[in-house]
Amino acid sequence: MLQRIQTIWLLLAALVLLGLFVFPYVSYIDLVGLGKRILITGEYGAVNNEAVKSEGYILQVIAVIVLALIPLVTIFQFKNRELQLKLIYVEIVLIALFGIWIYFSATSTLSLINQHINAQSIGAGFFLLPVSILLLAMAIGGIRKDEKLIKSADRLRKKKKKIFFIAICILGFMHCSKGQETTKATIDIDEIEIGVKSTKLSAKGDTVTVELFLQSYLKQPRELNINTFATGLVNPSGKVMFYDSMLIGKVRVLLADRQNYIHYLLTRDEAVTFTIKTPNWQKRWGKPQSIRITLEDHLEVGKFLQVDIPLYN
Repeated sequence: MLQRIQTIWLLLAALVLLGLFVFPYVSYIDLVGLGKRILITGEYGAVNNEAVKSEGYILQVIAVIVLALIPLVTIFQFKNRELQLKLIYVEIVLIALFGIWIYFSATSTLSLINQHINAQSIGAGFFLLPVSILLLAMAIGGIRKDEKLIKSADRLRKKKKKIFFIAICILGFMHCSKGQETTKATIDIDEIEIGVKSTKLSAKGDTVTVELFLQSYLKQPRELNINTFATGLVNPSGKVMFYDSMLIGKVRVLLADRQNYIHYLLTRDEAVTFTIKTPNWQKRWGKPQSIRITLEDHLEVGKFLQVDIPLYN
C-alpha cells in the first residue's frame, strides 16, 4: 500500500514543512534601515552583503523536525489506516499550534521596534503551513477512499463465502437424499444378524447399489449359502429384480456367470459386507424400499429361508 496516492501527499507535506528551513516566515526593516528575515532557525540580518544570525530559535527547529517526521512515520503505518488518520489529525492540530506560536514570536520581535506584522512583512515560509495542512487533508481523502474499497471488498468476500456455504449445504443435502441413505434397522434370520449399511442410487437413477452387513451368532464358523436368483431388490410390483453383481467379502458373482449360489464362510467375530448391484431400476419408481435375501437353513440342507429387509426406517 506504499504506492497509494496518500503516500505522495504525506511525502509532499513533509517536504513543504522542511521548506521552513529555507524560506523566512517574516521579513522586516529595522530602525537603522537594515533588512532582516526571521526563519525557524533564527533571525538573520545582512552585514557586508552576508547573512548573519543575530538570534537562534532551537525550539522552533526541533518543532519543525518533529512536524516533518510525523507524515513520514504515517506513511509506514499503511497496514493500520485508523492509526494513519489519527496521526494526520494530530499533525494538523500541531501545525496550527505551531503557526500560532511563530506568529506571536514574530509579533513580539517586531514590537521591540514598534512594528506590526502586515501583508508586506509576511514571508513565504508562513504560507507553507496552510499548504502542508491542505496536503494532509488530501491524504485523509485517499485513506478514507481506500477504507471504503476494502470494506466493500470484505462485504463482497463475506457474501461469496455465504453463497458458497449455502451451495455446499444444498449439494450435500442433494447427495445425501439422492445418493446415499443409511438405516440402523437390523433383522435376525437363521442365527445371522443382517443390517443395511447404505443404499446408493446412481446419478441417472437407473442403478442401485445396496451394502448389507452380515454377522453370525454361532460360536463355530458356518457356511453361508445365498440363492442368487431369489435374492435382490424388490420392485414396486413385488418382484425380485435380477442383479448385475454380488460381492461378499472377496467372493464375487456376476449374473453372466449364471451361478445359483454364492458361498461364504461366516464367523462370529467378523461382520462381512454383502454388496448387491442392480441395474434397470426405473426412475419413476423412486427410491427402492426393500431387498429380499434367500439363504439356506444351516440346520437343514435344502431348506431355504426368505426375508425382506427394509432399506429405510
